[in-house]
Formats: sequence, C-alpha cells, structure tokens
Amino acid sequence: PVTFIPDLLYAGGRFRPGLALVCDAEGRVAFVARVEEVPEETRAVRLRNRAMLPGMVNAHSHAFQRVIRGRTEYRSPAASDSFWTWREMMYSAATRLEVEEIYDASRMAFLEMAASGISAQIIVQPLSAPRPEAPGARCSR
Repeated sequence: PVTFIPDLLYAGGRFRPGLALVCDAEGRVAFVARVEEVPEETRAVRLRNRAMLPGMVNAHSHAFQRVIRGRTEYRSPAASDSFWTWREMMYSAATRLEVEEIYDASRMAFLEMAASGISAQIIVQPLSAPRPEAPGARCSR
C-alpha cells in the first residue's frame, strides 16, 4: 500500500492541508486520512509543493479524431469554408479508417487523456457499422 501526502488535498469541496490519500495494494484509493493518522504499514510518498485533486471527466470526446489531427484543420482560400465544410472533410477522412485504426487511435487518445488528468470519459463514435469480419467490433448509432 502507498500513501500520497501532498501539501493540499482537494476534499469536501475545497483544498485542505494536512490530509493524505491512502491507496490499497492494487493502487485504488482506499480512504483519505489526516497525515498524523496514516497507517505505518504504507509507503509514504511526500508531494511537496503539490496539490492533489480528483481526476477530471471528459464529458464528450471523439477519440477517433486523434488519428486525423492536422488532416482537416485548415482553411482553404474559399470564403465559403465553415463548420459544415470542415465536418464533411472530417467525416470523409474518418470513414476511410479501418476498425483497427480507430481502436489504435482511441487507445492513444485515452493515454493522452489519462496523462492529462482525465480519469473518466464519455466517448462518441458516430461512424458507420463495423465490418462483419472484425471480431468483437461494436458500433452504436
């Protein structure tokens, strides 16, 4: 087990000094304790000059778009460019992706989110139905 001891821990709707985050052997948060009440059997990790807060929630993500970054985000000389012309280009690029490419792009997007402090997300994948030969592939409309 490990205990993280930051200078400030976000609990009860505000940042508080003197609190520690105690995790179990699997790395899951077990409880919040006062620093002086930290169990002796845990390994203490002191996080000086740091604040600790819960992971953020990404309430709307399109993970597949990670693989098409930079392919549709430009403006042409046409004065008629709009959100709708971008959307057409984006879906044109996205529908050419194979199921495995969407899977790989999504994994990378999830890793980037986790590294940025996002611990939960709602994924939106408005693409066409998967190929029947892709085992385990699922799609909702």
